[in-house]
Amino acid sequence: MSDSELQKQFMELDNLVDHHELSDELQSLDDFLGELQEEEEAVPVKTHEPRVHWRKRDIDGNIVYARPRSSRNQSNKECFLQDLQHSLSDTSDDEASPRGTSKDPFLASSNWSTRQSLFSERWRAESPRLVNTAAAQENVATRICQQCGSNPAAVRCCDCRPRPFFCAECDVSMHTRHVLHNRDAMTAGFYQPLPPTTFVVDKALSHCGRYDLSMPELSCEACQATWAAGVVDLNRSDYWPATLHFSTMYATDVFFSFEEMKMAAPGLSCQAFLRMLDQRTVRFGRTGKISTDSFQKSFFEWEAVRYEVDKICKEEHFICPACTPDMLAVSVDGNRKHYRFKNAARSEEQAIFEDIFIAKDEDVTRFVDYIHKTSKHV
Repeated sequence: MSDSELQKQFMELDNLVDHHELSDELQSLDDFLGELQEEEEAVPVKTHEPRVHWRKRDIDGNIVYARPRSSRNQSNKECFLQDLQHSLSDTSDDEASPRGTSKDPFLASSNWSTRQSLFSERWRAESPRLVNTAAAQENVATRICQQCGSNPAAVRCCDCRPRPFFCAECDVSMHTRHVLHNRDAMTAGFYQPLPPTTFVVDKALSHCGRYDLSMPELSCEACQATWAAGVVDLNRSDYWPATLHFSTMYATDVFFSFEEMKMAAPGLSCQAFLRMLDQRTVRFGRTGKISTDSFQKSFFEWEAVRYEVDKICKEEHFICPACTPDMLAVSVDGNRKHYRFKNAARSEEQAIFEDIFIAKDEDVTRFVDYIHKTSKHV
Protein backbone atom coordinates (compact mmCIF):
# COMPACT_ATOMS: atom_id res chain seq x y z
CA MET A 1 0.00 0.00 0.00
CA SER A 2 1.37 3.35 -0.94
CA ASP A 3 1.93 6.29 1.40
CA SER A 4 -0.87 8.34 -0.16
CA GLU A 5 -3.42 5.62 0.48
CA LEU A 6 -2.32 5.28 4.10
CA GLN A 7 -2.64 9.06 4.68
CA LYS A 8 -6.14 9.01 3.13
CA GLN A 9 -7.29 6.25 5.47
CA PHE A 10 -5.94 8.10 8.51
CA MET A 11 -7.87 11.24 7.56
CA GLU A 12 -11.13 9.30 7.18
CA LEU A 13 -10.57 7.76 10.60
CA ASP A 14 -10.01 11.19 12.23
CA ASN A 15 -13.18 12.61 10.68
CA LEU A 16 -15.16 9.65 11.99
CA VAL A 17 -13.85 10.22 15.53
CA ASP A 18 -14.59 13.98 15.40
CA HIS A 19 -18.11 13.25 14.17
CA HIS A 20 -18.82 10.93 17.10
CA GLU A 21 -17.47 13.47 19.63
CA LEU A 22 -19.52 16.29 18.12
CA SER A 23 -22.65 14.17 18.23
CA ASP A 24 -22.10 13.43 21.91
CA GLU A 25 -21.64 17.13 22.75
CA LEU A 26 -24.78 18.13 20.85
CA GLN A 27 -26.76 15.46 22.64
CA SER A 28 -25.60 16.66 26.08
CA LEU A 29 -26.44 20.27 25.13
CA ASP A 30 -29.95 19.24 24.09
CA ASP A 31 -30.44 17.47 27.42
CA PHE A 32 -29.29 20.57 29.35
CA LEU A 33 -31.65 22.87 27.43
CA GLY A 34 -34.50 20.47 28.11
CA GLU A 35 -33.84 20.61 31.85
CA LEU A 36 -33.81 24.44 31.81
CA GLN A 37 -37.10 24.52 29.94
CA GLU A 38 -38.72 22.18 32.49
CA GLU A 39 -37.52 24.42 35.38
CA GLU A 40 -38.88 27.56 33.74
CA GLU A 41 -42.27 25.89 33.20
CA ALA A 42 -42.38 24.88 36.86
CA VAL A 43 -41.74 28.47 38.15
CA PRO A 44 -44.45 31.07 37.34
CA VAL A 45 -43.10 34.05 35.42
CA LYS A 46 -43.76 37.52 36.90
CA THR A 47 -44.07 40.37 34.48
CA HIS A 48 -42.75 43.76 35.64
CA GLU A 49 -44.16 46.92 34.20
CA PRO A 50 -41.52 49.54 33.39
CA ARG A 51 -41.54 52.52 35.76
CA VAL A 52 -40.39 56.05 34.98
CA HIS A 53 -38.79 58.06 37.78
CA TRP A 54 -38.54 61.83 37.34
CA ARG A 55 -35.74 63.58 39.19
CA LYS A 56 -35.77 67.28 39.89
CA ARG A 57 -32.48 69.06 39.23
CA ASP A 58 -31.23 72.58 39.94
CA ILE A 59 -29.68 74.98 37.47
CA ASP A 60 -26.29 73.28 37.95
CA GLY A 61 -27.68 69.84 37.15
CA ASN A 62 -27.55 68.56 40.73
CA ILE A 63 -30.39 66.31 41.92
CA VAL A 64 -32.84 68.01 44.29
CA TYR A 65 -34.42 65.55 46.68
CA ALA A 66 -37.96 66.26 47.88
CA ARG A 67 -37.38 64.18 51.00
CA PRO A 68 -33.89 63.35 52.21
CA ARG A 69 -33.14 59.66 52.33
CA SER A 70 -32.71 58.17 55.75
CA SER A 71 -29.29 56.74 54.92
CA ARG A 72 -28.04 60.02 53.50
CA ASN A 73 -29.50 61.97 56.41
CA GLN A 74 -27.89 59.58 58.84
CA SER A 75 -24.46 59.89 57.21
CA ASN A 76 -24.67 63.70 57.26
CA LYS A 77 -25.61 63.61 60.93
CA GLU A 78 -22.70 61.33 61.72
CA CYS A 79 -20.22 63.64 59.97
CA PHE A 80 -21.68 66.67 61.76
CA LEU A 81 -21.54 64.94 65.14
CA GLN A 82 -17.95 63.83 64.57
CA ASP A 83 -16.94 67.42 63.75
CA LEU A 84 -18.80 68.63 66.84
CA GLN A 85 -17.05 66.09 69.05
CA HIS A 86 -13.68 67.12 67.66
CA SER A 87 -14.35 70.85 68.19
CA LEU A 88 -15.64 70.41 71.74
CA SER A 89 -12.94 67.96 72.81
CA ASP A 90 -11.09 68.71 76.08
CA THR A 91 -7.72 67.71 74.65
CA SER A 92 -5.48 70.02 72.70
CA ASP A 93 -4.78 69.66 69.01
CA ASP A 94 -1.55 67.79 69.67
CA GLU A 95 -3.13 65.31 72.08
CA ALA A 96 -6.55 65.09 70.45
CA SER A 97 -8.03 61.65 70.06
CA PRO A 98 -9.25 60.44 66.66
CA ARG A 99 -12.58 61.75 65.47
CA GLY A 100 -15.60 60.01 66.80
CA THR A 101 -13.80 58.39 69.77
CA SER A 102 -14.95 60.79 72.46
CA LYS A 103 -16.14 59.14 75.65
CA ASP A 104 -18.74 61.81 76.45
CA PRO A 105 -22.02 60.88 74.71
CA PHE A 106 -23.45 64.37 75.23
CA LEU A 107 -20.81 65.86 72.92
CA ALA A 108 -22.72 64.36 70.02
CA SER A 109 -25.90 66.22 70.83
CA SER A 110 -27.48 68.06 67.93
CA ASN A 111 -29.53 70.28 70.23
CA TRP A 112 -28.52 73.93 70.06
CA SER A 113 -28.95 74.66 73.77
CA THR A 114 -26.91 71.58 74.70
CA ARG A 115 -24.09 72.58 72.37
CA GLN A 116 -24.07 76.10 73.79
CA SER A 117 -23.97 74.74 77.34
CA LEU A 118 -21.07 72.47 76.45
CA PHE A 119 -19.27 75.34 74.76
CA SER A 120 -19.69 77.58 77.82
CA GLU A 121 -18.59 74.77 80.09
CA ARG A 122 -15.32 74.41 78.17
CA TRP A 123 -14.64 78.12 78.65
CA ARG A 124 -15.41 77.91 82.37
CA ALA A 125 -13.04 74.98 82.71
CA GLU A 126 -10.31 76.87 80.86
CA SER A 127 -10.86 80.18 82.68
CA PRO A 128 -8.54 79.49 85.68
CA ARG A 129 -5.62 78.69 83.43
CA LEU A 130 -6.24 81.81 81.33
CA VAL A 131 -6.33 83.94 84.49
CA ASN A 132 -3.04 82.50 85.69
CA THR A 133 -1.45 83.10 82.29
CA ALA A 134 -2.64 86.71 82.17
CA ALA A 135 -1.41 87.35 85.73
CA ALA A 136 1.98 85.77 84.98
CA GLN A 137 2.33 87.98 81.91
CA GLU A 138 2.14 91.07 84.14
CA ASN A 139 4.82 89.78 86.50
CA VAL A 140 7.87 92.06 86.41
CA ALA A 141 10.67 89.59 87.03
CA THR A 142 14.40 90.27 86.89
CA ARG A 143 15.41 89.80 83.29
CA ILE A 144 18.55 90.27 81.23
CA CYS A 145 18.62 92.57 78.22
CA GLN A 146 18.00 90.51 75.11
CA GLN A 147 19.95 92.98 72.98
CA CYS A 148 23.33 93.09 74.70
CA GLY A 149 22.87 90.02 76.90
CA SER A 150 24.64 91.50 79.96
CA ASN A 151 22.77 94.41 81.58
CA PRO A 152 19.47 94.00 83.48
CA ALA A 153 16.38 94.81 81.46
CA ALA A 154 14.54 98.06 82.22
CA VAL A 155 12.08 98.36 79.31
CA ARG A 156 9.73 95.98 77.53
CA CYS A 157 8.80 96.86 73.94
CA CYS A 158 5.65 95.24 72.56
CA ASP A 159 6.75 95.92 68.97
CA CYS A 160 10.22 94.34 69.23
CA ARG A 161 9.05 90.73 69.39
CA PRO A 162 10.36 88.07 69.89
CA ARG A 163 13.07 89.84 71.99
CA PRO A 164 11.14 92.58 73.79
CA PHE A 165 13.38 93.29 76.82
CA PHE A 166 16.01 96.06 76.71
CA CYS A 167 18.34 97.67 79.15
CA ALA A 168 18.40 101.47 79.43
CA GLU A 169 21.29 101.91 76.98
CA CYS A 170 19.94 99.53 74.35
CA ASP A 171 16.49 101.09 74.69
CA VAL A 172 17.88 104.52 73.81
CA SER A 173 19.90 103.23 70.85
CA MET A 174 16.96 101.28 69.48
CA HIS A 175 14.02 103.60 70.06
CA THR A 176 15.58 106.86 69.02
CA ARG A 177 15.22 105.29 65.58
CA HIS A 178 11.83 103.66 66.23
CA VAL A 179 10.06 106.33 68.23
CA LEU A 180 6.54 105.06 67.56
CA HIS A 181 7.06 101.71 69.28
CA ASN A 182 4.88 100.96 72.30
CA ARG A 183 7.16 100.54 75.33
CA ASP A 184 6.65 99.75 79.03
CA ALA A 185 9.00 100.59 81.91
CA MET A 186 9.80 97.90 84.51
CA THR A 187 11.44 100.03 87.19
CA ALA A 188 8.39 100.57 89.45
CA GLY A 189 7.69 96.87 89.98
CA PHE A 190 4.93 96.86 87.36
CA TYR A 191 4.70 97.65 83.68
CA GLN A 192 4.20 101.36 83.07
CA PRO A 193 3.54 102.64 79.52
CA LEU A 194 6.13 105.09 78.25
CA PRO A 195 5.60 107.88 75.72
CA PRO A 196 8.29 108.43 73.05
CA THR A 197 9.72 111.35 75.10
CA THR A 198 10.54 109.27 78.21
CA PHE A 199 13.55 107.04 78.87
CA VAL A 200 14.98 105.16 81.83
CA VAL A 201 18.10 106.72 83.37
CA ASP A 202 19.59 105.19 86.57
CA LYS A 203 16.40 103.20 87.23
CA ALA A 204 14.31 106.40 87.07
CA LEU A 205 12.15 107.89 84.36
CA SER A 206 13.64 110.86 82.55
CA HIS A 207 11.72 113.16 80.21
CA CYS A 208 13.63 114.52 77.25
CA GLY A 209 11.01 117.08 76.30
CA ARG A 210 8.55 117.22 73.46
CA TYR A 211 9.12 115.03 70.45
CA ASP A 212 8.58 116.86 67.18
CA LEU A 213 8.76 115.24 63.80
CA SER A 214 11.57 116.79 61.79
CA MET A 215 11.40 116.50 58.03
CA PRO A 216 14.79 115.82 56.41
CA GLU A 217 16.47 118.47 54.30
CA LEU A 218 19.55 117.89 52.15
CA SER A 219 21.89 120.52 50.72
CA CYS A 220 24.84 120.38 48.35
CA GLU A 221 27.93 122.35 49.38
CA ALA A 222 29.16 122.61 45.80
CA CYS A 223 26.10 123.98 44.00
CA GLN A 224 24.15 125.05 47.10
CA ALA A 225 21.10 123.08 45.89
CA THR A 226 18.67 121.92 48.57
CA TRP A 227 16.06 119.19 48.78
CA ALA A 228 13.30 118.80 51.36
CA ALA A 229 10.71 116.07 51.85
CA GLY A 230 7.24 116.82 50.56
CA VAL A 231 3.79 115.32 50.36
CA VAL A 232 4.89 112.86 47.69
CA ASP A 233 7.53 111.40 49.99
CA LEU A 234 4.96 110.99 52.77
CA ASN A 235 2.56 109.22 50.42
CA ARG A 236 5.23 106.77 49.37
CA SER A 237 5.65 105.85 53.03
CA ASP A 238 1.88 105.25 53.48
CA TYR A 239 1.30 108.47 55.41
CA TRP A 240 -1.17 111.25 54.71
CA PRO A 241 -0.75 114.81 55.97
CA ALA A 242 -3.39 116.41 58.14
CA THR A 243 -2.18 119.80 56.95
CA LEU A 244 0.18 120.81 54.21
CA HIS A 245 2.61 122.09 56.85
CA PHE A 246 3.22 118.49 58.11
CA SER A 247 2.41 119.37 61.70
CA THR A 248 0.26 116.21 61.91
CA MET A 249 0.28 113.06 59.82
CA TYR A 250 -2.04 110.08 59.66
CA ALA A 251 -1.22 106.54 58.66
CA THR A 252 -3.38 105.51 55.72
CA ASP A 253 -4.29 102.34 57.63
CA VAL A 254 -6.32 104.54 60.00
CA PHE A 255 -8.30 105.90 57.06
CA PHE A 256 -8.96 102.41 55.75
CA SER A 257 -10.21 101.34 59.17
CA PHE A 258 -12.50 104.37 59.44
CA GLU A 259 -13.87 103.75 55.95
CA GLU A 260 -14.60 100.08 56.68
CA MET A 261 -16.31 100.94 59.95
CA LYS A 262 -18.49 103.54 58.22
CA MET A 263 -19.51 100.98 55.62
CA ALA A 264 -20.37 98.41 58.29
CA ALA A 265 -22.04 100.96 60.59
CA PRO A 266 -23.12 104.08 58.67
CA GLY A 267 -24.43 105.71 61.85
CA LEU A 268 -20.96 105.77 63.43
CA SER A 269 -19.78 109.33 63.89
CA CYS A 270 -16.29 110.61 63.28
CA GLN A 271 -16.08 111.89 66.86
CA ALA A 272 -16.82 108.41 68.26
CA PHE A 273 -14.06 106.91 66.13
CA LEU A 274 -11.56 109.55 67.26
CA ARG A 275 -12.51 109.02 70.92
CA MET A 276 -11.57 105.39 70.44
CA LEU A 277 -8.20 106.47 69.04
CA ASP A 278 -7.73 108.81 72.00
CA GLN A 279 -8.24 105.90 74.37
CA ARG A 280 -5.56 103.92 72.55
CA THR A 281 -3.29 106.94 72.89
CA VAL A 282 -3.79 106.97 76.67
CA ARG A 283 -3.31 103.22 76.89
CA PHE A 284 0.17 103.46 75.38
CA GLY A 285 1.22 106.34 77.64
CA ARG A 286 0.85 109.18 75.17
CA THR A 287 -1.04 112.45 75.47
CA GLY A 288 -2.86 114.75 73.11
CA LYS A 289 -6.13 114.67 71.22
CA ILE A 290 -6.88 114.38 67.54
CA SER A 291 -8.64 117.31 65.95
CA THR A 292 -11.99 116.22 64.51
CA ASP A 293 -12.09 118.88 61.81
CA SER A 294 -8.52 118.18 60.76
CA PHE A 295 -9.09 114.43 60.59
CA GLN A 296 -12.34 114.72 58.65
CA LYS A 297 -10.92 117.19 56.13
CA SER A 298 -7.84 115.05 55.60
CA PHE A 299 -9.99 111.92 55.23
CA PHE A 300 -12.20 113.53 52.60
CA GLU A 301 -9.17 114.68 50.62
CA TRP A 302 -7.74 111.16 50.79
CA GLU A 303 -11.04 109.70 49.54
CA ALA A 304 -11.15 112.24 46.72
CA VAL A 305 -7.67 111.24 45.56
CA ARG A 306 -8.64 107.56 45.64
CA TYR A 307 -11.74 108.38 43.60
CA GLU A 308 -9.66 110.09 40.92
CA VAL A 309 -7.28 107.14 40.81
CA ASP A 310 -10.24 104.76 40.37
CA LYS A 311 -11.48 106.84 37.44
CA ILE A 312 -8.05 106.66 35.80
CA CYS A 313 -8.04 102.87 36.27
CA LYS A 314 -11.62 102.72 34.87
CA GLU A 315 -12.91 100.97 37.99
CA GLU A 316 -16.45 101.16 39.29
CA HIS A 317 -16.17 104.21 41.52
CA PHE A 318 -19.62 104.17 43.06
CA ILE A 319 -22.30 101.56 43.72
CA CYS A 320 -25.42 102.77 45.47
CA PRO A 321 -25.71 100.83 48.75
CA ALA A 322 -29.46 101.47 48.85
CA CYS A 323 -29.90 99.51 45.61
CA THR A 324 -27.98 96.43 46.74
CA PRO A 325 -29.27 93.54 48.88
CA ASP A 326 -27.11 94.71 51.80
CA MET A 327 -28.45 98.23 52.22
CA LEU A 328 -25.95 100.49 53.96
CA ALA A 329 -27.49 103.93 53.40
CA VAL A 330 -29.56 105.80 55.95
CA SER A 331 -31.13 109.26 55.89
CA VAL A 332 -28.82 111.62 54.04
CA ASP A 333 -30.12 114.57 56.02
CA GLY A 334 -29.61 112.70 59.29
CA ASN A 335 -26.08 111.69 58.38
CA ARG A 336 -24.71 114.91 57.00
CA LYS A 337 -26.98 117.36 58.89
CA HIS A 338 -27.49 119.59 55.84
CA TYR A 339 -29.88 121.87 57.67
CA ARG A 340 -27.18 122.74 60.22
CA PHE A 341 -24.61 123.49 57.54
CA LYS A 342 -27.12 125.59 55.65
CA ASN A 343 -28.04 127.72 58.67
CA ALA A 344 -24.51 127.94 60.09
CA ALA A 345 -22.49 131.06 59.37
CA ARG A 346 -19.69 129.46 57.44
CA SER A 347 -18.19 129.86 54.01
CA GLU A 348 -19.50 127.72 51.20
CA GLU A 349 -16.85 125.22 50.12
CA GLN A 350 -16.80 123.49 46.80
CA ALA A 351 -17.93 119.88 47.09
CA ILE A 352 -15.21 117.26 46.75
CA PHE A 353 -17.53 114.63 45.29
CA GLU A 354 -19.63 117.04 43.26
CA ASP A 355 -22.46 115.51 41.22
CA ILE A 356 -21.60 111.99 42.37
CA PHE A 357 -24.06 111.28 45.16
CA ILE A 358 -26.59 114.10 44.68
CA ALA A 359 -27.22 115.79 41.34
CA LYS A 360 -26.77 119.53 40.98
CA ASP A 361 -29.81 121.77 41.44
CA GLU A 362 -29.34 123.25 37.98
CA ASP A 363 -29.34 119.80 36.35
CA VAL A 364 -32.44 118.76 38.27
CA THR A 365 -34.30 121.96 37.32
CA ARG A 366 -33.31 121.59 33.68
CA PHE A 367 -34.49 118.00 33.62
CA VAL A 368 -37.84 118.87 35.24
CA ASP A 369 -38.44 121.67 32.70
CA TYR A 370 -37.70 119.28 29.86
CA ILE A 371 -40.24 116.79 31.21
CA HIS A 372 -42.90 119.47 31.50
CA LYS A 373 -42.35 120.68 27.95
CA THR A 374 -42.29 117.29 26.28
CA SER A 375 -45.18 115.67 28.17
CA LYS A 376 -48.87 116.41 27.78
CA HIS A 377 -50.77 117.25 30.94
CA VAL A 378 -54.28 115.92 31.31
